[in-house]
Amino acid sequence: MKKSKPLKSEPTFEELSCYIDGELPEEQLRAIDDWLVDHPKALERLLKLRQIEGELRNAVKKKKSTPPGG
Repeated sequence: MKKSKPLKSEPTFEELSCYIDGELPEEQLRAIDDWLVDHPKALERLLKLRQIEGELRNAVKKKKSTPPGG
């Protein structure tokens, strides 16, 4: 596996959002992965955001599959 360039600063909100959504180029994804290893509190918050995102997606799916008035 190719080594990523280290991040020069903390990832921005937009970068982390794209990271969660899987919308980053491979090199940038690996750089954020490496950064998260060194920042466990940020990793913990990111994992919580992923959990919340999954719960929201499930709630929307459930709402869409429920017939009106049901």
